[in-house]
This record gives sequence, C-alpha cells and structure tokens, in this order.
Amino acid sequence: MGEEDILTYEELRNIQRKERINRSLQPLEPDFLKKVSSYLDKKKELLQKTIGDGNRFSVDMGNKINNEVSNAQRVLKDIMERRESKIMLQGLMDARAGVPAENVLNMLPLEKGIYKNIFEAISKYRKECFYPLLAGQFVQKELVSDEPSTQAITLLSSVPEFLWKDSNKYGPFEEGDSVEVPSELAKFLLAQKKAVAGKQMEKA
Repeated sequence: MGEEDILTYEELRNIQRKERINRSLQPLEPDFLKKVSSYLDKKKELLQKTIGDGNRFSVDMGNKINNEVSNAQRVLKDIMERRESKIMLQGLMDARAGVPAENVLNMLPLEKGIYKNIFEAISKYRKECFYPLLAGQFVQKELVSDEPSTQAITLLSSVPEFLWKDSNKYGPFEEGDSVEVPSELAKFLLAQKKAVAGKQMEKA
C-alpha cells in the first residue's frame, strides 16, 4: 500500500460528515475496510513504539496518538452505524414494495449481504404472515427445530427402566450400552453424568 493509499483521520471525518448530511448511502472505496484496519494498526504500532522510548516528548506524542486513535474509533463507529441504519431501512422499504433495489453500488460487499438478508427476511414474513393475516387466511405453523430428534449415547452406569416425559418407557440400560434416545433425554443423561455422547466402539 503506497503513501497515497493510506487513510487519514481527516478523510474519516469527511466520510462521517457526508453520511450525516445525506439520507442515502455515500460511496466508499471497495477497500475502505482494509484501509481503516491498516490505519488503526499503524497508529497502534506507532503508539507502542513511542511509549517505549520513555522520554517526555515521546509521552506527549503518545498521548496525542492515543487520542487520535480513540477519536478515529468513535468516528468509524458512527459511520458504520449510520450505514447500518440506512441499509436496514432500504431493505425494509424495498421488501414492502416487493422489488429489490437494482442500484446497490454504494454498498460494500458485506453490506450487500446484509441488505439481501433483510430484504429476504421481510419478504418471507410478509408472504407467510402479513398478507395471509390481512386476507383472513393465516395459519400458525409449527416451528421446526434444526436439532436432531435422537442422539447416540453410551451409558456410564446402569439405569433402571423409567417413564420419560414423552410417555414412553426407556431402559433398563447397563453400563457400556450404546443406544439411540430422544435428544432431550440424551441431554438429561449427559448432564447427570450417566452417559457420554456417541456410540462405544465394539470390541473385537
């Protein structure tokens, strides 16, 4: 990265001013995040080196650099949060209109992903809940868990037959038994130190 490519605090403040006075996202260079990271890293390295010198001039310079880093971090936080808000609002309004934005040129690659996720989430909600509700056709769907329904465990001690909360009987189990049980039951036995996860290797 050449000297002309190094970001400065003044540039950050200028970007902040533009984001503050404009309702739309302001254009940023594609490598903006990389430049910000490099800028902060270099300042922190310089701060450590300056503090290490130990003389009065170095201490004063170190305080100046430290203040600049703190101010830069506050400015950067403001910039990114303002852009977040603009992206979220655009995703919401576009989802309500039912048409994704064609012009996302002022969004960084990561921001485009945020916009896409917001647009798709709101669009799905309106399709599955909002519109059916208005039409009197809303049906509550059962939530589907991504968690497996059963889990393999190996017993560490014997367990007598018992009735679980699903009204089914399980056991008796002997020490060393490897079984498949409902995930919730497996969690209970694991928490009670009665079993370990997974199946025991069969002995030859």
